[in-house]
Amino acid sequence: MYSRFRNLLKKPGKDNLAKAERIRKHNLGRKKQRARYIRDIGVIKTIVNRELNLLFTRKTNPIKEIVVEDLSARMKVHFGKKWNRRLSGWMRGYLQERIRYKAKKFGIEVNEVNPAHSSRECPRCHCTDKKNRQG
Repeated sequence: MYSRFRNLLKKPGKDNLAKAERIRKHNLGRKKQRARYIRDIGVIKTIVNRELNLLFTRKTNPIKEIVVEDLSARMKVHFGKKWNRRLSGWMRGYLQERIRYKAKKFGIEVNEVNPAHSSRECPRCHCTDKKNRQG
């Protein structure tokens, strides 16, 4: 919308100036972007809640304890400075809160572990050897 606004300012004509002024006044680009962002957050929240409910309420092989990595570490994926900041702070905090809330609601214990070498660690003896890693 901002580029459309600039292009309208460059073109001669009363109608173009009026249209550019309406875009500037109502800030249409940011309103649409904000609405899309809020809609996307709603979709993500719905997915997270639905999957946690399915996980905690399954009848076969019910869960007694959930072990999660410490989610306070920074993200390694780069989507750009603005989106990294949004996703990093929001998703970790929301996911932590929902896991704890749902686990408490269903009477399931939550334990946090250090993520260092967790992919190498043997689940039985807790030995961290490079040979334990498969894939």
